[in-house]
Amino acid sequence: MLGRALLVLSVGVTSCRTPPSASDPSVVPTPSANAIPSTTSSATPTAPRDEGPWENPFVVAVADGLLLNGGGGVDAPAAHIRVSELKDKINALPASAWKRGKQVGLQRMGIVSRSDEAKIDANFQEADRVLTSMGLDVVLFPTN
Repeated sequence: MLGRALLVLSVGVTSCRTPPSASDPSVVPTPSANAIPSTTSSATPTAPRDEGPWENPFVVAVADGLLLNGGGGVDAPAAHIRVSELKDKINALPASAWKRGKQVGLQRMGIVSRSDEAKIDANFQEADRVLTSMGLDVVLFPTN
């Protein structure tokens, strides 16, 4: 009986809470892949650099996670992230990072030890799955 009373009380308290307003500074809106402009580029997975330097977000699969360059060119600093963080990090990028629309570059780390190949491949495959599930056009870059 006490358990049922606590359940009713907790449901009543949570259902009476007022949702935070848009003017609440503690509420930070997160853009989603749907807010990224559509791809207008003709770049394809076989010719990612045909249109000049890459300026969209770029992901490199490494043995212990991913390197995410949030746009601004392939020479811009990259953040080391866990694969599980990829979707949130991509969604947090500003619209200005998407100069080529919904295209995101993806590449495996080029110089690796044999013991890291399986880990890199697993991170690459999962990154590809996540990015594709977000509706992004994954542009594969060759490993140097």
